[in-house]
Amino acid sequence: MIIIVLTEKDLIANPHYTINDRFKVNQTSFSYEPLKAITDLHLQGEVDYDQSTRVIIVNIKIVTNTMIVDARTLRIIPYPLVLDWNDEYSFEFSENPNINYLNENNFDIIKYAIDEIIMNIPINFSINDDTIISGDSSWQVISDQELDEYQANKVDPRWEELKEQYEQKNKEGK
Repeated sequence: MIIIVLTEKDLIANPHYTINDRFKVNQTSFSYEPLKAITDLHLQGEVDYDQSTRVIIVNIKIVTNTMIVDARTLRIIPYPLVLDWNDEYSFEFSENPNINYLNENNFDIIKYAIDEIIMNIPINFSINDDTIISGDSSWQVISDQELDEYQANKVDPRWEELKEQYEQKNKEGK
């Protein structure tokens, strides 16, 4: 994997970076369990550093092919992604909620691109996206009290059969 790691000193010396490269990600373990592999990673865009605010501004298009676990079948399936990565990062904590605090002395573009990919993989994704039919349309929402009344008045069909047998036996007995 090619590593593009920028320190604040690097960013001060050259505040503008243009990226248009493909990267091979050899990583086999990710912080998101359903992600099993990133088979191709293409980054195209710009990274700028604003010295007055000490903010890194990322405007990169991510085009990647991932391998993720199908939530229903548990098979590993390909999942292509195209993302617009537009974020701001800083080496120092900011009260601005739109600026991500790095909590380290460098900015690893590949590491943070992988984080962006992970954040955009759907939860419980399945290639089989059928509509789940939960029953007919005759259901209704009822209160707990109404449910209790319904259950109290509900007659078990087995008692009806027993009642019919009892009545038939009484007719035959007379």
